[in-house]
Amino acid sequence: MSSKPTRRKCRCCKKFFTPDRHHPQRQFFCLAPDCRRASKADSQRRWLNQPANRDYFRGPANVERVRQWRQAHPGYWKRSKSQSKPSQPTASQPLNPKTASCNAPQREVVALQDFALTDHPAFVGLISLVTASATWIAATAPLWLSTCSWSPSPTPKA
Repeated sequence: MSSKPTRRKCRCCKKFFTPDRHHPQRQFFCLAPDCRRASKADSQRRWLNQPANRDYFRGPANVERVRQWRQAHPGYWKRSKSQSKPSQPTASQPLNPKTASCNAPQREVVALQDFALTDHPAFVGLISLVTASATWIAATAPLWLSTCSWSPSPTPKA
């Protein structure tokens, strides 16, 4: 065997590819999806062109063979319903609000106004860096707080 991998031109897309190293003499198509479909069509065409296989799907003997197989396997073509339980609760199964997810840590639901740290010095400093106007923020913050219905409330102690 040579150490240099041989390259071959794909029969479908005409691009060069490196065939499988175990059977390089048997691979004529690359691994692109369109080329794989062309490879399968070519393989089926070659199989049907063999004299022993030309009448495999034709004739009364094969029609009877298929009829017997269908009688032996009556439910083969029918779709069966999934036997697994539904993953989402239905109307008959109301969701229990007290049940928490086992994957997420239990958190207390807080309003966005309580979560925002507008009066925290670090937050004011960050805004002042972005807007470069800390004095304006300090002067207008009380006005914002008085016009909104928001009032800072102490956070509950755990």
